[in-house]
Amino acid sequence: MPVFEVTTRRLSKKEAEEHRRQQADSRWWAQQPAGPYAGKFVAVVNCEAFAGETWEEAEQKALDKYPGRKPVVTYVPPPKGVLLL
Repeated sequence: MPVFEVTTRRLSKKEAEEHRRQQADSRWWAQQPAGPYAGKFVAVVNCEAFAGETWEEAEQKALDKYPGRKPVVTYVPPPKGVLLL
């Protein structure tokens, strides 16, 4: 059975602000149609989506426009029954 150790601490103001931004980006992304991004990785920063074939590509596109921010990155699977070549 794995054992985990969890420590807690108060976030700095900078960390708390970044957390709030990421939550806002996640809420924004949840309201967007995922269809155009099927089969892609998507990085979201400042309520803007950046798609790529890989996690790294999507993240780098977001960081190129918003350096210093931490993107929320996810994968959008293709619809069932669709083969992407």
